[in-house]
Amino acid sequence: MGYRDASNKQRIVVFVNTVIRLVQAIVSVVALGLYAAQQPIFLQGEIAWRIDCNLAFAGAAFVTALVFLLIPILVSYRLVAQLAPWDFVVLILWAAGFGLTRWTFYTKYDNLPSYGLRCPVIIQPICSLLAAHWDAMVDASWTNITGLCLSAISGTMGVLLLWMGSTSVSSSTKNLV
Repeated sequence: MGYRDASNKQRIVVFVNTVIRLVQAIVSVVALGLYAAQQPIFLQGEIAWRIDCNLAFAGAAFVTALVFLLIPILVSYRLVAQLAPWDFVVLILWAAGFGLTRWTFYTKYDNLPSYGLRCPVIIQPICSLLAAHWDAMVDASWTNITGLCLSAISGTMGVLLLWMGSTSVSSSTKNLV
């Protein structure tokens, strides 16, 4: 039962799901771009693996958004509702990415040039360049929060669809008896 076989109410649900999944895919691509742009800058040390984790998390969110975008159009919106727990797994991935990035760039390394470190005049251009990349990583971490919110919305929507489907099935069986 794809989109063509759906009732008008089901088509509204499919449309809302499509919009949410498109926005999730866009946020994932933005996160991939922001973190990939900074990856060559922070190649060494413990920052590199944190950026790699964020790239993996955003990649998983992008694949999830694409798959969950196509399922209701091709198969059934009910399958997306049944896969709602995976949305909460993606939510945890976004939260972990946000935590890794914010902890690294705010708490642990807050003594960079833009945050109070005094650079010698000789390396001032290097310090300001590093500070600009540092600020870009802080800004990139906010895409994680956006992805987290979208995953919470889609996961909640899936759980609500499951609950509404189960109550309508149980009420229709009570009427038959």
